[in-house]
Amino acid sequence: MAVRLRNPGIAVTFELNGQRQVIAQLKRLTRQVFDDIGRAINSSALAIDRAAKLRVPVDTGRLRSSIRLVFNKGTFPLVAASVGTDVKYAKFVEFGTAKMGKKTNRQPLPPGYSYGTSHQVPPTAALAGWARRHKLDPWAVAVAIAKRGGNPARPFLFPAFEGERPRLYNRVVKAVQGAARKVAI
Repeated sequence: MAVRLRNPGIAVTFELNGQRQVIAQLKRLTRQVFDDIGRAINSSALAIDRAAKLRVPVDTGRLRSSIRLVFNKGTFPLVAASVGTDVKYAKFVEFGTAKMGKKTNRQPLPPGYSYGTSHQVPPTAALAGWARRHKLDPWAVAVAIAKRGGNPARPFLFPAFEGERPRLYNRVVKAVQGAARKVAI
């Protein structure tokens, strides 16, 4: 650091020696922080996957076995993972249907989700397999669902995420704090 007198005042000039080394070190730290955050996200994604599979209602096991964990490996500094299912009826289990779903659901709805109307009888084709396994008439099941005003929400994915959220937050904070300690002056 150098101090120079200038007309009409004083100027302070800073000179950084070894700036290439400092920049290289900052890049390594940045990469390390994102690697640490990536590990935190991966750990939490695994926990969410396990919790969702434990919470999901099971009849045949199809919905539970469809829950997948995907680690999104993008280019640096992207760090992400997703847990979900591609089974069409999963949203009806998670959020419920008609009046009963609206009444029992306590989580935010995805864009475009509609509970539907409670006066409609659900399609018997969608209920046929379940009704057959339980030795029931699909039409009678559909009518009973319509009479009670739909199906209640039985959330499994969102509560799994909410349960893990504080741990994920703490892991990310620790990763950032660890990097901050490394560059502390």
